[in-house]
Amino acid sequence: MALRFRERGKTGRRQRQEHTIQDRAKAINTSWHRTTDTVLETARLCADAEQKLRPADKNKLFKELDFNKATFSKLAGQKHINRVD
Repeated sequence: MALRFRERGKTGRRQRQEHTIQDRAKAINTSWHRTTDTVLETARLCADAEQKLRPADKNKLFKELDFNKATFSKLAGQKHINRVD
């Protein structure tokens, strides 16, 4: 188990802070679910654009995105995946 030390307390001694397995698991799981939700929402938006935009409009969209066409296509293809907790 990794230990971290806080600033020196009133006594001048370092206070030891232990991270339990449960603390670490909770932090990791919280981050994972935020990430999963964000990716799935992005996939939903891409799938919607894929279905509703004409090819010329999709090409305009690709130029505005922070990721490339291949990534868009991969995300758009994920529309049928349901999140499993």
